[in-house]
Amino acid sequence: MLMKIVGAVGQITGSCTWCIHEETGTQFLVDCGMVQGEHQNFEMHQKFDFDPCLIKFVLLTHAHLDHCGMLPVLRARGFCGKIYCTKATEDLTKLQLQDCYAHMDRNDLRDILGANYFDSLSEKTGDGSHSHGKNEFRKFTELLVDDLQFSSFDDKFLQKRLFPISEDVFIAPLGSSHVLGATAFQISWSLPDGSNKSICFSGDVGSANEDEHCHLSLLRANQTAHPGTNYFVCESTYGDRVRESDHKDFHNRIECLLRIMSEPNYGTVIIPCFSMQRVQDVLVDLFYCFQKEPSKQRVTVYVDSPMAKNFCKIYREELRKTDVSKKGNPYLVYLVKGFHERFGSGENLTKAQQVEMCEKTLSQILSPGKWPSGVDFDIGRVPETGGEKGKKVIITSSGMCQAGRVLEHLSRLNSEKTALILTGFQATPNGRNLKKLASGEKGHFHLTVSKTSGNHETTVLSSDEIKGKVFDLSPHYSGHADKEGLLDFLFSIPGMERRGKPKSTVTVFLNHGLNSGRRALRDAILQRSKEDIPTDWRTVNRVEIPHKNSPFFDLDKDEWVS
Repeated sequence: MLMKIVGAVGQITGSCTWCIHEETGTQFLVDCGMVQGEHQNFEMHQKFDFDPCLIKFVLLTHAHLDHCGMLPVLRARGFCGKIYCTKATEDLTKLQLQDCYAHMDRNDLRDILGANYFDSLSEKTGDGSHSHGKNEFRKFTELLVDDLQFSSFDDKFLQKRLFPISEDVFIAPLGSSHVLGATAFQISWSLPDGSNKSICFSGDVGSANEDEHCHLSLLRANQTAHPGTNYFVCESTYGDRVRESDHKDFHNRIECLLRIMSEPNYGTVIIPCFSMQRVQDVLVDLFYCFQKEPSKQRVTVYVDSPMAKNFCKIYREELRKTDVSKKGNPYLVYLVKGFHERFGSGENLTKAQQVEMCEKTLSQILSPGKWPSGVDFDIGRVPETGGEKGKKVIITSSGMCQAGRVLEHLSRLNSEKTALILTGFQATPNGRNLKKLASGEKGHFHLTVSKTSGNHETTVLSSDEIKGKVFDLSPHYSGHADKEGLLDFLFSIPGMERRGKPKSTVTVFLNHGLNSGRRALRDAILQRSKEDIPTDWRTVNRVEIPHKNSPFFDLDKDEWVS
């Protein structure tokens, strides 16, 4: 088996790994992501390192664009195989891709996909080769995504079952708490001498590793790779960061939210959120807050994001999926144990009744209607400011405050009755300036905001005009494991004493991170490997940091090859 990391090398986007099983000539990819940022358009025009026509299948870890964004381009350039992922990832990916490609410049997209392919799909939509109205182009992007062939794993994927995907090649998806449906992939293959080797591709590792310590609102903890794993390809997004323990505690996060929500002077609370996973996590937390401490004033919670509305529908459906444990008790496949304890516990309830209670609560949280203590929840546009009474909580896109409907709401910061809560990574000028406000930093800067609601005209709000308060809760909501979490993912083998199976010594390849993060994580891995090895730890003997021009690595022979 040959492996070459061709994307997200020394950067945090564009994840893609190319594998060749030489024995059978099978070529496949793990992820095919988009390079996001200022160079996105340039990168999308470049040729792939491989021939898309020869790729038999793609293993898709999750639905973020930096892992799935180039799938339509792969298909347009000759890929005719299948994309293997969970059903949740399939549904979320289709929405992500449709939204992403619908907002691209048509001429650029025609160049990227190729004129022949672009025109062939345009003809199918009936819009001709020159007329591309908004509705016609929406049909085009839907057709572009529908042209991809997804093949979803069944709902019992968390059982870590290996199944054949090609001759002498087996895979097992391993659940991840990063986003709904996310997985790592364990790949095993046979060697000519009859022995086996395996490699684990981490995808993006979520921020919780053990259910009993899980601070997440919805998703159960990450699964660990098989004890006999020989190789890891591991992300390193936060390989040089350790989050404070306070930020990994559910109740600390709730207390922060409660302090803001219970402040009567804040008539409007704005919460910019990523529409996938972050919106749903925040809704669960707000629901819990109002259940724990009923509001003394009327409150309306709005989700002002069309994409989040669509994602909530998928979450409602997928989070209800159940399986049966080894003891014969039903459980919700994706849901973290903490959710059961917060919303599904009760005296004399059977396991089935607890599951039913959790399902009802999920439906209530993610569907418009009444919440605890008379709180109203609505998904849609926020009414223009009028004479209505009570507090408005506005969850809006986008999470980094750089575009979309959030710009219409940022202008509300000119009032001291407005609070804004950051819940995610901020890389744009608006986001960075808001973090300055949250930290109390003084200075002259401005925010880009919408001039009036309902159009794209923008203006600025200077720091002198900002009267509202900004709170930074983004460390509490991180969807990525920090350095300690990544180390636990690589080293831990829970229940090793009971398994009685031999551990292998592993080689780790670090990708999907800045070079500074990769180096810091490499040093941390090597340092931990020098410590006394408990029975439930792996042994790591080698850490590789591939670069853009690195050759293939022969996993059978354990060496780099030309």
